[in-house]
Amino acid sequence: MKETYIGDTHFVFDGKRLTIKGRDRVLPSCIMDRTELPTLYQFIGSLMELNEERQTFRLGRDALSELSAYAVHAGRRYPVKIRDLSLTGVFMEVPLGLEVDFGKIEEFEIALEYNGQQQSHRGVVRRQAANGYGVFFPSSMKGEHIDPPTPLVRLVMELQRQRLAKLARIGMLNRP
Repeated sequence: MKETYIGDTHFVFDGKRLTIKGRDRVLPSCIMDRTELPTLYQFIGSLMELNEERQTFRLGRDALSELSAYAVHAGRRYPVKIRDLSLTGVFMEVPLGLEVDFGKIEEFEIALEYNGQQQSHRGVVRRQAANGYGVFFPSSMKGEHIDPPTPLVRLVMELQRQRLAKLARIGMLNRP
């Protein structure tokens, strides 16, 4: 049996039926047959697509091991770990106990360093998670169109190229 809580809603799947009920049992229960789950899954997937704002691919942490980064605010540099990078922003993790809450700062700079090259981009927090912040680069947009700064494009493309070359070396690109 699998179960989880999302907010005050309790989901239980016994292998045949999904039961959805309130934690305090005030809400009525809903029971769905296994055959009805694909429709529910498709519906929930359509909701996720509506909320998805990304218009570019992201590079994950395995492609970013050589990248160092700092969040710069009020003349101070704070080391951060970039967990994903795209042409429009980053997700950055901050060290525990950091005295700055970037979620409350209107804007700041993200300084990226790779292969002896440095670049900096104004960042705006778009989302906050327990382990960090999703940061948008306004300079990557011209109106409603993506038009990132050339140094950022070069960095992302180089990291993508290196990631693909590594996957090719270990035979991961030739799999069906």
